[in-house]
Amino acid sequence: MVKSYLTAFGAGVMSALMFMTPVLNIAFGMFVGPFSSLPLFLVGLWGGVRALIVAGIVGTVISGILLQKLLPEMLYYLPLSYVAAVLLPAGVMVRQALLHRTASDGSTEWYPAGQLLAMLAALISGLYFVVSLAFMGAEGGLVGQVAQGIAPLVQSYIDTGQAELDPLFTIEELAAGQAFQIVTLMPAGLVLGIPVCMFIAQGLLTRLGKNLRPTFDLIHLELPIWPIYAFGASAALGIFGPAEFKAIGIGCAIAFAVPFFFLGLTVIHTFARRFAGGILLLILVYGLLLFLTPWIGPILALVGFLERWLKLRRRGFGSSSGQE
Repeated sequence: MVKSYLTAFGAGVMSALMFMTPVLNIAFGMFVGPFSSLPLFLVGLWGGVRALIVAGIVGTVISGILLQKLLPEMLYYLPLSYVAAVLLPAGVMVRQALLHRTASDGSTEWYPAGQLLAMLAALISGLYFVVSLAFMGAEGGLVGQVAQGIAPLVQSYIDTGQAELDPLFTIEELAAGQAFQIVTLMPAGLVLGIPVCMFIAQGLLTRLGKNLRPTFDLIHLELPIWPIYAFGASAALGIFGPAEFKAIGIGCAIAFAVPFFFLGLTVIHTFARRFAGGILLLILVYGLLLFLTPWIGPILALVGFLERWLKLRRRGFGSSSGQE
């Protein structure tokens, strides 16, 4: 028991430090920050939800202490963002992932990965919606507040020659455009990054024989139908809704598209299994993802949408997709 809590404490410290890296070093933080939930998943999928909560509380406290030293003007924001972006999603995902029941044939059925992805998209979109509404009364809403925060950084890049200012735009307009991208892509980044951390943690624990549940059967990933409707409603809000709700709608729509991105990847993996040179296809796809994510990501999400309706894995590649 003592060993479990000590491990949880260490995981919480590590998670907080990883979460703070963008504040300490932006370039380094871009690679480390998205994996802030990995230590929590390692603890949770090994020791259960209680161990994860201990690690999460430690992470929240540590991030608050570090923030008080580094950015005292944001004392209340970063610990809350740690809870919303790291602790809450990881806790909910681990709790659901460890749910299981005994089937009629005596086998154990675990909570399916597709339901986990859909639930995460709904959770992150809900949090994003609430945060956006909380900033609705501020000038420019959430996008406006982020734009005000990054405008000095944009100015410093231009002053030091690291970036050039298009004569057609002012500093404020350039910052507003970048802020819109940051705000609308942030929910999708969490829906993408959190499952990756979870799958990495599960893979490591499985290799060590410390996993509480079997490995996720991602090749047979199945999504419920309701995320399609959520995507459509969010996209409609972003396109046709009032101006102050456009960022909310677009951000939620992109977030609900991410589970279908994962589903599209399973189609590619199924296709690759059918051919001797399939590994070359996977190298090509993941290589393109690494350098052309804004283009390849939506294409894979579209493949996922088509798979949900057309069962491409079963019809095109002769592989049964099955239900989880």
